[in-house]
Amino acid sequence: MSDEKNQNKTTSNDQNENQSADLTIDEYKRQAEEYLNGWKRAKSDYLNLQRETAREKLEWIEFSNFNFAQKFLPVLDSFQMLMPHIDHESETGKGLLLVGQQIDNFLKEIGLEKIKTVGEKFDPSKHEAVEKRLDEGKADENNLVIKEEVMAGYMLNGKLIRPAKVIVG
Repeated sequence: MSDEKNQNKTTSNDQNENQSADLTIDEYKRQAEEYLNGWKRAKSDYLNLQRETAREKLEWIEFSNFNFAQKFLPVLDSFQMLMPHIDHESETGKGLLLVGQQIDNFLKEIGLEKIKTVGEKFDPSKHEAVEKRLDEGKADENNLVIKEEVMAGYMLNGKLIRPAKVIVG
């Protein structure tokens, strides 16, 4: 009989050990799932941080280009006022024309565009009328066309930096 008791105890101990092993496996599975979910959240947070950082970098670049363009426009205006007064056949004139082309290419690269003016319909969101010259018999103030550009206007990546100063008629 003592063998039977020992066997029952052994069977009972084995069952308890199996139950605790099952609990341990379930606990490990739950813990592994918690870790996996935590890693997924951390990865998602990291990817969101990367996207946010990239967006902020673009904003800083646009902001610095905007500031650069605003400060560079008076220099560009002076250069453009010089161009009609140079001898385009001289070496100096050819060099200045080349520099002008390089400046234009650089400004296009950063997204700076000159606003179209002469012959275009007047748009108050892009143009500033400094004078109005209406032709006699054609006094239609709703359909004003730009006759002359007084000062060039510029947009940077679709945003107005400086309106074009124009004469309309």
